[in-house]
Amino acid sequence: MLKALFTVILIGLLSQFPISANAQVTVQKQMNYELGRWEYRLIDTAKNNEPLSDWYRQLYAYRDSNKFIVQKGEKYGLISKKGKVLVPAEYDNLDGYLPTILRAQKDGYWGLISANNEVLAPFDYYLISWYNTKVFIAKYRLGSNLGLEGLNGKRILTYNYLEIRYRDSFVWAKFHNGLWARHSIDASGNVIGEITGYRFQDIQEQRFVNATIVNEFGKYGVIDSTGKLALPCRFEHIYEFSKYGSTCFMKMGQNSPQYGVISLNGDTIVPPIYAERISTSFPLLMVRIRQNMGNTGFYNQQGKMLIEPKFDVILQKHFLLVRGGVGMGAITLYGDTVVPFKYASINELPNNLLLLRNENFYVAPLHKADSILDTFQYVRTEGWGDFYLVQKAGKVGLVDAFFNWKLKPQFNEIKPLNNYGFMEYEMDGKWGLLDESAQLVANSYGFDQISYLNKHQFIVRQGRKDQLVNSQFKPIFSEQYTRMWPFKNNHLLVKKGAFFGVIDTTNQVKLAIRYSRVIQGNKYILAKRLGRVHLFDFNFKPITETRYKKVYNFHDTALIAKKMGKWVILNRNGIEISPHFKAIRALNDSVYEMGKKHKKYLANKNYQALTEAKYSQIVAMKNGKFKVKIDDKWGVLDNNYQTLIPCKFHHLHYQEQGFIHAILNDKHGIISPSGTELQPCEFDAVYLSEKHAWVVKGNQFGFCDSTGALVTPIKYHGGGGFKGGIITNGVELEDGSKLFGAINKNGVEVVPFKYAKMQWENNQLHCQNAETYDVYNDQGEFLYTK
Repeated sequence: MLKALFTVILIGLLSQFPISANAQVTVQKQMNYELGRWEYRLIDTAKNNEPLSDWYRQLYAYRDSNKFIVQKGEKYGLISKKGKVLVPAEYDNLDGYLPTILRAQKDGYWGLISANNEVLAPFDYYLISWYNTKVFIAKYRLGSNLGLEGLNGKRILTYNYLEIRYRDSFVWAKFHNGLWARHSIDASGNVIGEITGYRFQDIQEQRFVNATIVNEFGKYGVIDSTGKLALPCRFEHIYEFSKYGSTCFMKMGQNSPQYGVISLNGDTIVPPIYAERISTSFPLLMVRIRQNMGNTGFYNQQGKMLIEPKFDVILQKHFLLVRGGVGMGAITLYGDTVVPFKYASINELPNNLLLLRNENFYVAPLHKADSILDTFQYVRTEGWGDFYLVQKAGKVGLVDAFFNWKLKPQFNEIKPLNNYGFMEYEMDGKWGLLDESAQLVANSYGFDQISYLNKHQFIVRQGRKDQLVNSQFKPIFSEQYTRMWPFKNNHLLVKKGAFFGVIDTTNQVKLAIRYSRVIQGNKYILAKRLGRVHLFDFNFKPITETRYKKVYNFHDTALIAKKMGKWVILNRNGIEISPHFKAIRALNDSVYEMGKKHKKYLANKNYQALTEAKYSQIVAMKNGKFKVKIDDKWGVLDNNYQTLIPCKFHHLHYQEQGFIHAILNDKHGIISPSGTELQPCEFDAVYLSEKHAWVVKGNQFGFCDSTGALVTPIKYHGGGGFKGGIITNGVELEDGSKLFGAINKNGVEVVPFKYAKMQWENNQLHCQNAETYDVYNDQGEFLYTK
């Protein structure tokens, strides 16, 4: 049978490239039902979808957008945008990094070819990981080492290295002993020399300068662009280079864990006296001292201190907003003060404006804060679309982004833009509407209340009557109601006198106005009249008869109704599908709670008993189990409705995956999810998580591991959660004082309990004792003393 009978054509504009003034190339997509997959080809849409290529299994644009890599069967090739085959579909894999060079795989090995299928590098390589127009990094055949090859066929570096990083003028190569060496490269990509005497344990190339941070024997230094060791390897760490100058950010030494900035010439720009890393993300160098507030200052790139470290940085945009003891101000990125330090808050607005606040709000130009343009009692910038809400002399109005008046301050209130595209305003006790452009909506003013049926129809209230009006605020029908609310499907719930009903927007009655209550549910409408409940579908067709006193949603497919003191289950069509029960409640879609008063039991969908009728309370758990109560004691039933935990506890706090907190006679214990008592109810308190627990006697804490076993003595003062792999807490001494330390998840004291104070800084635990600090990582490993 013709292939056309098995295909359906879908045109998708995945890419378009003009061939001539009247032609356009488009990818056409079809489903080949014989093969059960999509196929693709190129067509000319300017020539009545004339085919330009064969059908291919895959077809996607190559880097220069004038060629396409294609898949035919299991092989790959390359075609032009006119459909000409440039590289036959004969390769196992094909991808490209450069417009004129492709990486190709054949018989499990890689080589390089041109866009005209000329072999540039033979298919002799197990891996080609990087290449340019001169060289490529590769693994030869099944070797495990990397080498460097030239496209001219010359081997540049032999296959002796674990890793190679190529740059325009040099190569970093990693030996089998884990050390790095740097080789110089000439303009043709040939190695012309190796830096002798240097073998580095680690290298970190930098973005902003042509230099490399290196590590030798655990100390850090810098290699410059010529390969010279510009900074000797004597620093504990060098973190980054500034993009605004040739400075690096360093930590001085093991016994002096302070931070500073040094130039590549070794000159100190910022002295190493700061306890936190120095930010070089903008032209000023931001430093911090060790305290929580008022700890930030600034140096310039030449090392001059511009602002002492006693401010808080709030915002970084065109300049830096900082707060000191006397108020907030702003400095430029080069240290010049542009806003004096006297404001409670400063905000940058669009269009180069500043919003300053003290007792009032002031608007000023971005770079000339002393030229106040206007003063307001308050300014609100979010919620009014393209405008700001401002207040003057107790009245509100709207200004645009340049603080030109859109509406003068004459209103008592203007509400934010709502989902219908309107702002409501109030003036002299009456309400009206503004549109998104802050224009007054004609005829909308003068109502006690405005609510929305949709964007073009409104419910308005005047006096004690509601009415439906159109977008010109003219009545849609003359009749008025005591109250009117939006109802499902653009209908209206109305109240007339004491009764409710439903009408449509032409005032046609859909549900008679005679019910004492009407509620819109998810799947039906509930209406109550003369003590009886009626259910209607959303077409207002009755679902149930009028004999039910109460009707509730039972579960997704059924209702429950009460008549003559008993309950019966109804399907969604209002038909009774069960016998009558004294009490029934759906715990889920397949298990019901049945019975009356304190004789409850579980039943299946056929109302057959699953348990005895002996429970006073049943609670369904998310994990499929049931918490049950007999008299005043709680227990747990498993997923097969068998006793998992007997009803002997006064309280059970059940967790989905972790322990169960049990309470018996005001004493606390721990039970496993399988019902095993891990810790008896003999503690004054228990604090649980999914992975561990604390038990308390008096005011002392003990730690339980993930199995619930007590792995520490009950001696700690307080217990918290893990940060990293440790918990910080304290022990109380006989004199009432406290010492702090940390334990790991196995209860082992990894940080000794000898410190007067502890706090986390940058995921490091700083432990204070007298005048010194010991620093540990988040696994409790000692780092250094400062």
